[in-house]
Amino acid sequence: MSNTNKTSLYGNSARYEMEGAFVLSAAGAVSSYVGDGVTVVKNGTGLYDITVANPSNLELVKVLSCSASLADATIGTVKDVGVETAVAKDATTGAFEMTVHTVDASGADVDEATSGLTVYFSFVIQTARMSNPLD
Repeated sequence: MSNTNKTSLYGNSARYEMEGAFVLSAAGAVSSYVGDGVTVVKNGTGLYDITVANPSNLELVKVLSCSASLADATIGTVKDVGVETAVAKDATTGAFEMTVHTVDASGADVDEATSGLTVYFSFVIQTARMSNPLD
């Protein structure tokens, strides 16, 4: 699994790119994940909340892209993956969050029955640095 996290600054605006991955074990549990400042938590049948820390306190201006994909051919019950909830900024923690879901052949949310399925996720957002009263 690879990991990319980069910010390109343009004056007071920035383009923030995040790529990461997580691996599912039996019953759809998260066995591991990769990404700078990333955590992945199972939130229901086939639903996974991805949280990315925001230590630079960047403000979300616009979601430019948001995607999820399977790393390999399907190995069990999951036949596809998609973005359930696009990137948003948590009002309390300031972290960026998105939710992806795994689905069966009919499109219904489903947990993976076999271990080892890797899910890639990525997003690109336009941000602005929040003003800091100490600056």
